[in-house]
Amino acid sequence: MGNEPYSNVTMKQARRLLAALTDLARESSLTGSLEGGSKAGIRQYNSLLDHFVEQGTVPRDLFVRLDSDEDNFDDLGVACALLKAFIEEDDQPVTSTNATMILHNDSQEIRELRELSEILRERMPEKS
Repeated sequence: MGNEPYSNVTMKQARRLLAALTDLARESSLTGSLEGGSKAGIRQYNSLLDHFVEQGTVPRDLFVRLDSDEDNFDDLGVACALLKAFIEEDDQPVTSTNATMILHNDSQEIRELRELSEILRERMPEKS
């Protein structure tokens, strides 16, 4: 039967959706906002992944479905970024070296932003 809601989705739209999920996950992971939204994001990621597998775009078992009870925004952000990199168009190749550099740079940036977030939380007055 397949994922009928995605029957007319273009790869460009799917990549845009994965980019938005990646950005949302990063922002939420850094700020702690939208914590309850991780389940919705994970369901969306799993739905896209299922669609790509059914269409033959992604080999079965190459990517793991996320568990909304165990995984969080960090897991979602990494999974979305990797899936998006995998489905990039041929004219935008992602080499393993480039992907490693992207993930390393993002990890460093995330660590720095988390530290800044913690400092801000410590120095901001509590809301009543």
